[in-house]
Amino acid sequence: MPVRNINNRYGKNVVGQVPSLKLDRMITYESRIERDWIYLMEHDPDVVFYEEQPLTIEYKHLGKQYKYTPDFKAVKANGQQVLVECKASVYVEKERNQRRMVAARRWCATRHWTYQVITEIDVKNLEHRLKNVKLLYRYARNPVSVDLRARIYDVLSWAGCLPLSELAAQIRANNLDVGRGAILTMLWHRELQTDIDTAAISNKSYICLPKAKEVTK
Repeated sequence: MPVRNINNRYGKNVVGQVPSLKLDRMITYESRIERDWIYLMEHDPDVVFYEEQPLTIEYKHLGKQYKYTPDFKAVKANGQQVLVECKASVYVEKERNQRRMVAARRWCATRHWTYQVITEIDVKNLEHRLKNVKLLYRYARNPVSVDLRARIYDVLSWAGCLPLSELAAQIRANNLDVGRGAILTMLWHRELQTDIDTAAISNKSYICLPKAKEVTK
């Protein structure tokens, strides 16, 4: 749980919460970069756990004691632990922030952890993925019936990849919106695949079975 309470006392930060599917609780953020990184961690299969404001690092500078709390800790599937600092690029080189980052890297090095600084540039480089993840997130909790899921698998097993709109029509759901919603839900849970990195998901996006499903179907 967070070791530091987030507030917006002076009204300068973008503060809010995201309901986490991985953690089953609300995750608090205090910047747009943090908010966007939460969504990306939520969808990243390599991130098995994460938490905000995870711990406080104490360090000395010019004889004075300081404290620094990174924005996130993430645990990867291989067990690697990563401390994450989300910071606007214009502030990264500030002397105070550089001191904190040096202290954090040293702290992580002694524990064989990794320290990562994320800026709006990193988020921008993942622009399509982020937009698609936010879209799919809206459908992540929607139930998909056993029959509808089976129809989707059956159609793709003989047709291969199909445009989203065509697949929605082929599965003969109650209506196209129901079919489209089921497809988007299954995309979030990686029960289906599409390109989320180079273009926005649309009715023209090709939907495919995951490779493992193709092998075992």
